[in-house]
Amino acid sequence: MKTILYIFSLLSSIASVFGQEEKKPSHFMANLNAQMVYRGISNYYEYAVCENCDTIFITTIGAEILNQSTYSFEVVPLPGRRDISVATNCVQGMDTIRTAWRYNVRSLPNPTIYLGGINLKKSNLDLLDEASFFGQTRLTARYDETVELINVYFSIKEWSISVGEKTFIGSSPLLSNEYKEAFLAARRRTPIKFNYVIVGFPGGRDKKINLDVIYFKKSKRNEKIEVKDQNRYITPEKCG
Repeated sequence: MKTILYIFSLLSSIASVFGQEEKKPSHFMANLNAQMVYRGISNYYEYAVCENCDTIFITTIGAEILNQSTYSFEVVPLPGRRDISVATNCVQGMDTIRTAWRYNVRSLPNPTIYLGGINLKKSNLDLLDEASFFGQTRLTARYDETVELINVYFSIKEWSISVGEKTFIGSSPLLSNEYKEAFLAARRRTPIKFNYVIVGFPGGRDKKINLDVIYFKKSKRNEKIEVKDQNRYITPEKCG
């Protein structure tokens, strides 16, 4: 998986004085996120070196190199590492010029949890009409626009939702029929509480994310709800 965020780190650039032309940098390394890499994913790099190099090879300390090509490669930090070192090695005749960069290793930030198209943390659920809310039947975990990482995929391993005093637990992204039946049978103003989800992260790690989000039922007990398109993307500004 590649996360693509272009932030360039230029090692050396010699600006001329007295009106001479600026010389090209001897080395160039473009990491995705400046001085940081993430656990569990392939962190994408682009690189280039000066024309004087007979050959170039990449070395790392604390990480594995994947999919290296002429201009790019990927780095996966080894388990337990807090930082890694990535170096370009420029071979010029009998000499090798090594230039290294150090990067901190961090865990991926938590994804945002969605119920269909509803951002459960940002949306004002009280502004939703009942059909829009009840029509959303799938939980997903993904990054919103505040996290500049793409092609990072999560899975929903478990969820817990309470309808009044009854609690339902599921092991797939889809909400269960038992939950839907309890929702319809509940009285008006019954709290529908999203308790938590367990999210599968890249690299095999599972993490429990507490939600504590409550929606109060608007319809009467056993009242038929005309379900709207559950694939409709709903934002806080479009609730209702």
